[in-house]
Amino acid sequence: LQTWFWEDSFGDDSDVRVAEPLGVVEAFHMTLQRAVPGRGLETLLTPDAEPLMARAAEAVHRFHRLPAPVSRRHTVADELAILARQLGAVRGALPGCEGRLERLFAACTALAATLPDAPDATLHRDFYPEQVL
Repeated sequence: LQTWFWEDSFGDDSDVRVAEPLGVVEAFHMTLQRAVPGRGLETLLTPDAEPLMARAAEAVHRFHRLPAPVSRRHTVADELAILARQLGAVRGALPGCEGRLERLFAACTALAATLPDAPDATLHRDFYPEQVL
């Protein structure tokens, strides 16, 4: 998939790039990519970083608009299942908060039920400043 992004829209000729993929180590579920120079976005988060943040947002927006050849789907139900697992961990770490956590999950579930149906789209789920150079 990273090869597709690199070859289709985010290669060396693009103003926004993904690292060039070099290979996969299946046994470790690991991809190898060419090193790229730069500072992580997390080191540049200052009050005057708005233009940089806008550029990062535009890059992710471009990514989300591409018709990537993906085989996996991640639904709202999948996201709620992750939330349920994580809240379970919090419940174990903070005894006495069970009722509050249950109300929080119920509210999230109710809110998710109000989301309109939307067409499938490419989505970079876990996006962190450390992933942007």
